[in-house]
Amino acid sequence: MNVRFSRQANRDLEDAYLFHAERNPDQARRLLDDVISAALSLSTFPDRGSPQPNAAGRPFRRLIEKGHVIVYVVDDHGVIVLRIVHGARDLDALFAEFD
Repeated sequence: MNVRFSRQANRDLEDAYLFHAERNPDQARRLLDDVISAALSLSTFPDRGSPQPNAAGRPFRRLIEKGHVIVYVVDDHGVIVLRIVHGARDLDALFAEFD
């Protein structure tokens, strides 16, 4: 199964890297490697993330890796990673974006 990253997910990764790189560039690279690897691993078992209900009825799922929430959907073409955000963010507001 194919895994694709939305533009917003790519921006999220860049923002996470820049935030952590200010303190420790090596740690920032390892964090991104781990989060990206977790997202790419959805190609073999895409339904392992927790379902996330929302008003729009789209079957969002979320997977947590290194304190970051990977928000994604599975469709006929594979996995689409929509967002990657730190778990301390207001996740209710994040998921409301998709309603």
